[in-house]
Amino acid sequence: MPAWAAANFVLLLCACAAWGWLDYLYVTQFWTPDEMRAATDWLMLGIIAASMLVNLWLLRKRSLSVHLLGALAAALAVTTLWWMAVALAGNAFHAAIGGTAG
Repeated sequence: MPAWAAANFVLLLCACAAWGWLDYLYVTQFWTPDEMRAATDWLMLGIIAASMLVNLWLLRKRSLSVHLLGALAAALAVTTLWWMAVALAGNAFHAAIGGTAG
């Protein structure tokens, strides 16, 4: 597996783990929905920024177009996959740790 694919997979896993940890705190510490939104506001921007930085570094020896467009595409892909993971498994995870629907 190329280094850029492995790095982006690790970023995706870290983003899912961060969301899971925040959801766990939301359930166990009885946060209000506004407190949860405030806690997770930074998460998507952090995923995009971290992915861009990592991919700009990993693709630094490539041509300028691959360097920039590759980093942008990877940031978009990681963010999209994170949203999909949360949308598909988020409710099940939330229920498994004791959260309620709605």
